[in-house]
Amino acid sequence: MMQNSSQIKVISIGVDVGTKNGALSITDDNMNILLCTKVPIFQTEIKSKRNKSKLNKETMKYEKDYKKRTWVDYKELGNLLKPFISNKIIYTVERVLVKPGEGEPNSFVFGNAMGVFQGLYPYLNPIAYYEPLAVNWKAELGVTAIKETSINLCEKIYRVKLKDIISNGKVDDIAESLLLAFYGLKKYFENNGE
Repeated sequence: MMQNSSQIKVISIGVDVGTKNGALSITDDNMNILLCTKVPIFQTEIKSKRNKSKLNKETMKYEKDYKKRTWVDYKELGNLLKPFISNKIIYTVERVLVKPGEGEPNSFVFGNAMGVFQGLYPYLNPIAYYEPLAVNWKAELGVTAIKETSINLCEKIYRVKLKDIISNGKVDDIAESLLLAFYGLKKYFENNGE
């Protein structure tokens, strides 16, 4: 799937920030998908003294105790990105905000994931960096908060069926990371007159 690097002018990395639901995609300037994957994670055991049940957004069940805390595996992330760092890179990371009711521990983990991706900036040394809010990039591309609109647009732009690429699990996060990569390319070429 990887092309000769002399044929590629620019690659674009798009990140849909998250831990369990995060995704990272890399495309070239010809709209070829070079990589798309869920964000690599590791989990640690935690102990909780929570007395009140809370909605676990992954399982959609109310739980009193989360047994594991999920973190971005930055070492594995570095291994995924290493083959691409010699290219000219456009880097787009969705800027995330804490939603009311998320809770402090979840907000901290989510913020940590954002920090990992922001921290990759010097490693990637991109020629352009964008950090759009979801509401802004989605409006510009004409998609809504309804995940199907992102999936449909992504499949149209890249001429793929996402279920063929990711056979296991949800594809909406992959779709959004691919759209963020597209958004970065679009912004870069608009700003640089190409």
